[in-house]
Amino acid sequence: MLMYAHTWRFAPWAGEQIIASGRVPRALVCANDQTAIGAMAALQHAGLNVPGDVAVTGFDGIQLGRHLRPGLTTVVQPMAALGETAVTMLTGRIGGATPPQRTVELPVRLDLRESCGCPA
Repeated sequence: MLMYAHTWRFAPWAGEQIIASGRVPRALVCANDQTAIGAMAALQHAGLNVPGDVAVTGFDGIQLGRHLRPGLTTVVQPMAALGETAVTMLTGRIGGATPPQRTVELPVRLDLRESCGCPA
């Protein structure tokens, strides 16, 4: 089952749809931490245990994730480096340069916490 909920506002709805389907997955891999937080809330509200019934992971590494119970497992993005890289590339374009197309890869880090059921 694939659900699209790009912000925390839609995540509870997506969580409710998953629960209503009667096919609750063993794990949810969310596109961002806000969605994961909303999904965790919906699952817990329905009486499901995270991670006992459903493991949940996010992507971003926002600070709120470490303060939840259970703590949110997430892939941490280098937010400052993302911004710096974007500004550098945009400044070059504004200055009239037409840079060659390129792919920029920045390192990410897995931050294991309790929401995935893995030893933290």
